[in-house]
Amino acid sequence: MLSSASSGIPGASGSTAYRTGVALEAGASAADVFAVEPEHLATAFGSGDVEVLSTPQLLAWCEQMTVRSVEGQLEPDQTTVGMRMRIDHVSPSTVGGRVAVAARLTLVEGRRLTFDVSARDGDREILLGQVVRVVVTRDRFMARVREITGTGDL
Repeated sequence: MLSSASSGIPGASGSTAYRTGVALEAGASAADVFAVEPEHLATAFGSGDVEVLSTPQLLAWCEQMTVRSVEGQLEPDQTTVGMRMRIDHVSPSTVGGRVAVAARLTLVEGRRLTFDVSARDGDREILLGQVVRVVVTRDRFMARVREITGTGDL
């Protein structure tokens, strides 16, 4: 899988911004199988003009598995938010396909959680990658969102 140390992304390794620890350990995982429906296609998402499973939908399923893998392991006032997604969508899937999506927590760096994600349609690997999420305190995060966006009550 992809390594944050070799990612070439500033702050991806050794950053002090995420040092506050959380009580999570690598190894948590989740998996599920999704049926590809017409609303999941690139043509429906506007992300392409061919009738194949859209990359945005596949990524959404991966994110769902990352969230599910740490469900019940955070403090009640905590949640995770997406920070970085690096995926290779390497093979198509069509309506009627059954896509097995999995996420495994591989690295905990303070509040930053790195997950390896994968998806298969039958015996074909269709996606490999990494999703990074950050543990946040829900109320503090939403207060910051309101401050940044000027949206008042959300």
